[in-house]
Amino acid sequence: MNEEKTAIDIRVITAYWGVVLLWSTTPITVKWSNEGFGFISAMLLRVLLAALLGIFVLRLIKQPFNWNKADLKIYLAGGIGLFPSMFLVYWATQHIPSGLVSVLLGLYPFAVGIFSQIILKQNLFDLEKTTALVMAVVGLAIINHDQLNLDYTAMFGVLAVFVASICWALSTVLLKKMEPAIHPFKIGVGTLLVSLPWLVLMKLVLTEKPADIDIKAIASIAYLVLFGFLVGHTLFFFVLKKCSVGVVSLIPLITPVVAISIGSTFGGESLSSTTMLGALIIMFSLAVYQGIVKFSARKIEGFRRWILPRE
Repeated sequence: MNEEKTAIDIRVITAYWGVVLLWSTTPITVKWSNEGFGFISAMLLRVLLAALLGIFVLRLIKQPFNWNKADLKIYLAGGIGLFPSMFLVYWATQHIPSGLVSVLLGLYPFAVGIFSQIILKQNLFDLEKTTALVMAVVGLAIINHDQLNLDYTAMFGVLAVFVASICWALSTVLLKKMEPAIHPFKIGVGTLLVSLPWLVLMKLVLTEKPADIDIKAIASIAYLVLFGFLVGHTLFFFVLKKCSVGVVSLIPLITPVVAISIGSTFGGESLSSTTMLGALIIMFSLAVYQGIVKFSARKIEGFRRWILPRE
């Protein structure tokens, strides 16, 4: 009995850190694929290959794929998290470090809370979470100010990832409201397929640098298709099933640290001290939002009165 429990725990731990590693390495591999193929071509190729691979797997396990009206609504809702969300992330990696991309995507839980209040009529913001949201906005403002001093395109890169987080959150809340009964893997394949026409349109309308394909770009595409889609989806849903929400919520806190380390070591990237300060504020605010770091309501109210004294 103990041996069986130990085996299960090892699988959960391995899957958990697998998710952390995949989420941490995705921004840098996206950057590498962009450098070889151009950002539109890299994303189009990744989505196309992942969709074909997903259809093949569904046929292999003899799972039918439906295009009825109800399922199409689910695919379209999920597709918002892919286009324009992923499209914006791919564009942004041309202008800002991959580690910063991972930090900014950590704003996703805040956007989920806001959309839950609007769409699901669920108020997820108490005084502590509202304080965390204000802290996150301050961190984002610091990062934007620093990027503006460096380059306008870098600032737009920050804003693009911020909008991508909002789109990703909107997609999540819409799917939660629909409560789809179909398998998550089918939802993943459906979102890929409904996003393809938009990517083809972007390829025809927008221009990008000429391709300079090398083995690193090809390997990055293969990694994103196999591990970013198939393995990543499977591991994440396994962790979500086996672990508490509190444990899963630690992942967005761990991944930026790992992503910044990977970007610095393998991508030659660096963040200024000001940008790092903004990143740390965002990560700390996320810890407060998720309840990992707690403030008493009395202290928060005292701080509010000190800043905004009542007349």
